Amino acid sequence: VLLWNALTTKHPAYAPEEEVRLITAGPGDGLQQGTQVRVRGSEIVPYRALPWAVSGPEDIAEIVIGPAAPHDTERTLRTLLATCGLTGVKIERSDIPYRSM
Repeated sequence: VLLWNALTTKHPAYAPEEEVRLITAGPGDGLQQGTQVRVRGSEIVPYRALPWAVSGPEDIAEIVIGPAAPHDTERTLRTLLATCGLTGVKIERSDIPYRSM
């Protein structure tokens, strides 16, 4: 129960995001397959790439950019969306603190 709560509980300020989380559990060796990493500042961040099944702008309610994202993230996102034929998607930057103090 403690592990489940630690993985699924988030600060109430993030509730409006209605975030969906994917939790994968199993032996470490099995989880490494398909896991990639990227560098964010001085951190190595593991992630799993998943297919993006969006067919039109009506499939995306809004994109919220995290407070620690680079300043040009909105422009980069708009370019990416445009290459997929998705224009007019609402994009905002979150003002919620990145880490609680």
